[in-house]
Amino acid sequence: MEDNVPDAGGIPSRHELARTYEKVATEILNRLRSELGLSSVESKQKVPGLKSGQRWELDAKGFQEGSEAIVVIEYRRRTTSRIVQEEVAGLALRIQDTGAANGLLVSPLGLQAGAKKVAAAFNVVEVILNADATPEEFVLKFLSKVLVGFKGVEARGEIGNLTPVVEYDDRSPDSTA
Repeated sequence: MEDNVPDAGGIPSRHELARTYEKVATEILNRLRSELGLSSVESKQKVPGLKSGQRWELDAKGFQEGSEAIVVIEYRRRTTSRIVQEEVAGLALRIQDTGAANGLLVSPLGLQAGAKKVAAAFNVVEVILNADATPEEFVLKFLSKVLVGFKGVEARGEIGNLTPVVEYDDRSPDSTA
């Protein structure tokens, strides 16, 4: 059986779940880009390595707000273990070789202790996004912020502060026109 085809019972493969996570996460990050200090987020693409001459496939690429500095974004939909330091080191190399300013590593469980040390040393920001996130329903944590979305409502919070933002969807069946 191919890795990206659902099995006979209709259960999505691990590869299919990872691709969906990437697409959903890119949409969420792009919508919340100002909260993340980004002007935009672009989907999967290849970029040249400045030192190695190799082309790197990035899960997503962001641009820092107020500049053209690149932010390398990687997604790891791991549901049974945290990200290990070797994976963060690989991201650190892609950041350096592409000339990016920093990186974001998005995963449901976050980083192991050693990986957090490597991330801090190489300007990689840990972002936690639930594995079953949808564009409308998600929990995203980074630095001291928590962003929560569920159909029609989005909440932004920092430690000790919560601001709900209600967004009405005129297409919902409950709305009166």
